[in-house]
Amino acid sequence: MNSKPKKRFYKYLLSAIGIILICVLGFIAYLYSQGGQKNYTPPKAEEKTNEGQVVSDLMDISHAIESYYAINLSYPPSLKNLVPDFIGKLPTEPLTNSDYIYKALADTAFEVSVQNPQNYNLKELRVRNGKLIKN
Repeated sequence: MNSKPKKRFYKYLLSAIGIILICVLGFIAYLYSQGGQKNYTPPKAEEKTNEGQVVSDLMDISHAIESYYAINLSYPPSLKNLVPDFIGKLPTEPLTNSDYIYKALADTAFEVSVQNPQNYNLKELRVRNGKLIKN
């Protein structure tokens, strides 16, 4: 008599496992159908403000100058000496498309700045020895 409830239990257990398996497989099929190129949206590049672009450019140039100094133990005579070993291409100011101003101040300091900081509503916008000065 005891075997009939056991058989019924195993029958329900197998049915439950079958239903769970079908649900899992159905969910996997659903996830698979949601993939692919048609459903992919690439992330949008963050647009920088003109001031943000200038700050980024100044810091990139500054890092290139510091790298040049680490190898040559002197600052470059011109920003053109950084290309291509230390920076791929020299950026220009986004508003005026003019070159950034570079000065080697003795053997202990350098400065990179914009032509006219008022274009960015600032009195001063420069990098001196790797530190941003923005007023």
